Amino acid sequence: MRKITFLILVFTINSCKSLSTDTKINYGTFISKGDDYYHSLLLNSDSTFVINFKYFEIKASCFGKWNNIGKDSLIINCDKPKSFGETLQSGYINEREMYLKIINKNDLQFKNIHFIRITN
Repeated sequence: MRKITFLILVFTINSCKSLSTDTKINYGTFISKGDDYYHSLLLNSDSTFVINFKYFEIKASCFGKWNNIGKDSLIINCDKPKSFGETLQSGYINEREMYLKIINKNDLQFKNIHFIRITN
C-alpha cells in the first residue's frame, strides 16, 4: 500500500512539473489588429525592438532595447530622441518605458492591447 501511495505521489509531482512552462519570450513578431487599429511589436534576438501603433490614420512608433523580467513580464525601453524636434513630431511616444505581461510564449498584454505572435 505504501509503495502504491509513493508511486502516485511521484507521478503527481512529475505531472505538475511538466505542466509548468517557461514563458520567457525570446524573439519574434507580434501583432494586435482590429477594424480601426493595427499594432505591431518586433522583438529581435539581439534584444532590440520596434513597436508601432496605428489608430485610424495616426501612427506612432519607437525602437530600443527589451529584456525579460522574471517569468511573466517584459520591459521595452524606447531609445532617447536624437533631437528636441523629434519629440514635437507627430508619432512621438511619450511613454518611453513599457511593461508587457507575458500570457504565454505566443501572447503578450500591454495595457488593453493583446499582442499575438505571428512569427518566431
